[in-house]
Amino acid sequence: PTQYLLQQLMSVHREFRDLALHPVAVALMDHMIGPKWARFSSTNCFVKWKGPKNPNLGLHCDQAGMPLPWGRNALTANTNWCLTDYTRENGALAI
Repeated sequence: PTQYLLQQLMSVHREFRDLALHPVAVALMDHMIGPKWARFSSTNCFVKWKGPKNPNLGLHCDQAGMPLPWGRNALTANTNWCLTDYTRENGALAI
């Protein structure tokens, strides 16, 4: 597999809560969704990695299941935290 689901991370350790409430992450969510609409829907995490069978994780839109038109603001948004360094040798998750 190229990903695992970890559930309810905020209950595992306070550091996960601190990451979710990081001022930059909150500002980005407010910008994308709007400050009065941004809410936590999940504290789950997908751990994803590249490998020989999956060299590119690709980009996608999580709100694709919502009917069009979507409007100016995002309906969903995620924050991402990289736990390993990107290097020229191992590259980015997607280009």
